[in-house]
Amino acid sequence: MIRNIMSNNDKGLGTIDVLPIGDYRASVMNGELDYKQVPLGAYDLFGETLQSKNDYIEDIKLLQSMGFNAYSLSLSWTRIFPNGDETMPNEEGLKFYENIIDEVLKREIEPIVTLSHFDIPLNLYENYGAWSNRKMITFYEKYCKAVFSRFKNKVRYWITFNEMNILHHLPFVGAGLCLENVENREQLIWQAAHYQLVASAKAVRLGKTINPDFQIGSMF
Repeated sequence: MIRNIMSNNDKGLGTIDVLPIGDYRASVMNGELDYKQVPLGAYDLFGETLQSKNDYIEDIKLLQSMGFNAYSLSLSWTRIFPNGDETMPNEEGLKFYENIIDEVLKREIEPIVTLSHFDIPLNLYENYGAWSNRKMITFYEKYCKAVFSRFKNKVRYWITFNEMNILHHLPFVGAGLCLENVENREQLIWQAAHYQLVASAKAVRLGKTINPDFQIGSMF
């Protein structure tokens, strides 16, 4: 069911898309159970909650009417690089976020953009082991370069990772880690944390070369 709902021409599947509901949810989130072992019926998640991706305009109007001067926006990595390891970014995905950012700026609201908010391309989990693999640093840096370059004159404030410490509590959510058959859980978690910290530092350095006025950091 998730594949039918989420697969379209401008977004790939991410690890967040395969989180079930009910009894299996906690086990998948904390890395104790591979999502592929969950019965399909546990994914009857979305129902009537999916809305048009153009509804953001009305939301931003409401923010403006209430006097907010900042808007925190989390990008979906899978909308920019649907599989995570493509050579070139998805233009439709970049345009999707550009429209939102332009709408925010038009209303004199400052965008604060989070690059990774528990959203890892599912392909990087399946074929690379997500943040258990050092190659993720390169994939992440490529993603950051595409976004920084596109919005270098529109966004000043960037968050590299949302709640980076969550991988210690919910390893699959925070880093795409499945610890089902892992002997040393803590070692793998700390290794993934190290890779994310290196990726965050590289993103800061890269962003400053694209626009020295960028303000970039991670969030705990």
